[in-house]
Amino acid sequence: MSPNVEPSVGNVDSLETQHRQAFENALMRVLNTEVAEETFAEIIDGLPTAGSFSEFHWTPDTHPSRDHGELCPGMVERAHQYPNGAADTVGYWAEAKIFGGVLVFDRGESEIECKELYLHAGLLDGPYTLFPLTEGQFETLIKFLLHPLDTDVPENPLPLRATSENRWRWSAWDAIAEHHIFRDRYERRVARIKPRPNYRSSVDWPENADEFYLINAWYDYSNGEPVDKERIRKALENLKQITPSSPCWPGGPSRHPWTNVLFEETTNGSDHTTEQA
Repeated sequence: MSPNVEPSVGNVDSLETQHRQAFENALMRVLNTEVAEETFAEIIDGLPTAGSFSEFHWTPDTHPSRDHGELCPGMVERAHQYPNGAADTVGYWAEAKIFGGVLVFDRGESEIECKELYLHAGLLDGPYTLFPLTEGQFETLIKFLLHPLDTDVPENPLPLRATSENRWRWSAWDAIAEHHIFRDRYERRVARIKPRPNYRSSVDWPENADEFYLINAWYDYSNGEPVDKERIRKALENLKQITPSSPCWPGGPSRHPWTNVLFEETTNGSDHTTEQA
């Protein structure tokens, strides 16, 4: 897409009645959550609480939020009165607080599509990688957003958090610089050269845990110790759910050819494995 082409912005009034009602219902569901109320109150208060600030940043000793343990009196009430204008100025922060991350999309080669959905959390404790929702998270979120407002509130999944089940991770640089994954092109400044990664934990890359497990299993196997065949099979399947950003790319499961011999021996009746759960 040409950098001079401005993306068109839609208006909710242009939606068909059914779609507009679904959108308004989902929006009200989000705004009625406790985390949304607290977030907008902090915006109006003008200063995040110490706990809120430390979710995303290290807190220097001199930072004013260190002594700001609670909202100033009346801020929640003011949030009910003035949510929109203030929220517009710090929308990404508010979104990250409420949803658990900024929602971004695979825009495709045209850079105007909305394919896969990812969350960019950026929490201090991680993950720093972008991650998709699990099927269960997506279903729970949709049920919550579209549930009628005049009925009992269903399970609130917000804010969303990543676990080892959220596979297909992307580094923030790869996502926007090479793979067209973003909300808006202007949302982040992108370095011309990919920065050296400084995070390789299984919090950012769940497949690392599978990689290390297979390395340890290979050590046990090569020393004649029994190994858990089903756990190994699961780790190999997990290593297929990686992107070009992954430390385990390229290769994935093919980096462990010894497992081919393992399963051949198992088929032939070797006692070199165990069927542990």
